[in-house]
Amino acid sequence: MPTSFTRKGILDAVGIHVVCGDQALLIGNKPIFINCLIVMHLKTMREDLPKCATIYVYIHNKFTDHMSILKINIAAVLGDISMTWDL
Repeated sequence: MPTSFTRKGILDAVGIHVVCGDQALLIGNKPIFINCLIVMHLKTMREDLPKCATIYVYIHNKFTDHMSILKINIAAVLGDISMTWDL
């Protein structure tokens, strides 16, 4: 739970909202959503809010990091486990 409004905090919250809330990636460009974020913290500027491309890159990087960690954890398990994917 973010305790202050920062660019990273907003990006984290919006990324989680898109993925876990099954929201469209285009929500980052919707004026009503942008206005909601600005109303929550009046000192927020439009340039502080993530755009679709930024949200996409954030989600992609988080997924890639997760899959890399998962691959390491699976490789550490005893036994024969087959893994096939390209990152």
